[in-house]
Amino acid sequence: MTGTDDEDVRRLLRTVDPARSLPALDRDELAEQIAAATGEGARTVHSRRRSPWLIVGVGALSAGAAASLLLPFALGVGGGSTSTLILPSTGGPMAACSPVTAAALAPAQLAFRAEVRSIDGSTVTLHVLERYAGEVGDGVTVTQGRETAVDGAPIVFETGVDYLVAADGDTILTCGLSGESSPELAALYQEAFSRQ
Repeated sequence: MTGTDDEDVRRLLRTVDPARSLPALDRDELAEQIAAATGEGARTVHSRRRSPWLIVGVGALSAGAAASLLLPFALGVGGGSTSTLILPSTGGPMAACSPVTAAALAPAQLAFRAEVRSIDGSTVTLHVLERYAGEVGDGVTVTQGRETAVDGAPIVFETGVDYLVAADGDTILTCGLSGESSPELAALYQEAFSRQ
């Protein structure tokens, strides 16, 4: 490059420089900027010591909170003897159920007859009237199923009606194994669970 080419390039750079209207830095400002960019002269920050009593207090509060949450579970203390069961989201055009027999009911971990006491939105509260298998509280809460005529669909509960309910774990067995109490279904429950 020649001298004139250098001048042309410098002139071009000055025209596109966004900081061209700013005043130049004096020596002190320039020294500060260089020190900040290179990490020299960085301000040292001293850490503040925490009081051991503060740490003990926070630990005690944490332990108390954990105990208040876990102690009722460990002692089996709760608001009455209520169990919670869920309805499976089965059903649909591809669902096919086996015939309802005592042999199909027998493996159920829970089996009981209960009356629907209340329906609050999608929560159904059942009062247990008779126990066939497993340990179930006096009250059971279940999520209400949607009304459908599909085989294997969840039960749609109605207030004041008795139901026979079989469950595996916390999931209600559908496909006719649980449903509105009838002499036929009650006889199957008696047959399936009288041997246990």
